[in-house]
Amino acid sequence: VCGVAFIVAFFVGGVSYFRTTQLTLNASVKTLAGETQLLTMQFKDAYEAMEKDVLMVSYTPAVRGILRSYQNKGIDPLDGSNTEMWKARLETIFYSVMETRPYYNKIRFIGIAENGKEIVRVNRTGKKLETVADDKLQEKGDEFYFKEALKLNSDNVYFTGVTYNREHGKVD
Repeated sequence: VCGVAFIVAFFVGGVSYFRTTQLTLNASVKTLAGETQLLTMQFKDAYEAMEKDVLMVSYTPAVRGILRSYQNKGIDPLDGSNTEMWKARLETIFYSVMETRPYYNKIRFIGIAENGKEIVRVNRTGKKLETVADDKLQEKGDEFYFKEALKLNSDNVYFTGVTYNREHGKVD
């Protein structure tokens, strides 16, 4: 009788263990799927916010003024502002964006001329924001993201894969 009771107890325990393991695994998979969906939504939201930031900055008077002044020997024919004035205004806009979006480490406005030379760049170093001097601005025309961006229409935004940052042609 003890042997039969032991076998029945072992069988019932084994079935219970197997069933509990399956239920726990199913619950874990559902929880993980839910967390993955939340993370996916957070990434999607972050990319949508970056896209909106890019488009918003591209429509500012500073960007438009720089373009007009470059096309008119350094003077904006619309209001007489020179390129340097427009660049200073764009720097202020970049500072504002970076103050409210702490995940941006750099914001660059890159021209097409001069092999994709940066026109304005603001960097974050720790908690400090700083404008990069004109003589430190770089050409980005050989970077794949620049080449891809040239293929886009004006209202399109291009996201690259994650890559190493390159400064003066070297991985930084």
